[in-house]
Amino acid sequence: MLLRASVLSLLILVTVAASLPFGESLAAYGRRAAASRSGQRNYRRRSRAWRRRQRAQLRRQRALAAARRRRQRAWALRRRRGAAGRVATTRGR
Repeated sequence: MLLRASVLSLLILVTVAASLPFGESLAAYGRRAAASRSGQRNYRRRSRAWRRRQRAQLRRQRALAAARRRRQRAWALRRRRGAAGRVATTRGR
């Protein structure tokens, strides 16, 4: 009984001692390390003209996307109304 307890204790001690170097070496790949690395990016200075053109381009893209959504909604609504109208006419009304 005492032999088993001492063997298990020794095994746990060896396992912990062996895993410590791996834990320290793998700590460089953890979440905290990745978060601290991401804040080290160089800031790229853009001119006012570039930012103005970029914002205008984004506004154009958003306007095109909104127009596309409006067309799709209108088309779906016309299609739904047309389907309902065709069903009503087939019943002889």
